[in-house]
Amino acid sequence: MEERDEELGDLAAMLLMEFILEKIGPEIYNEAVNDCIKAMGDKVEELYALEK
Repeated sequence: MEERDEELGDLAAMLLMEFILEKIGPEIYNEAVNDCIKAMGDKVEELYALEK
């Protein structure tokens, strides 16, 4: 609306979504995987701290 002073139609919205998924989707996915790996590593460290 702000860029072209018109509402985004269904086709344009679908094409934009496909573009985003194709171009930046993998980067977002990889960042999420890295966040999960870090969180799991933190939990494993907590488990090792429980060892006697």
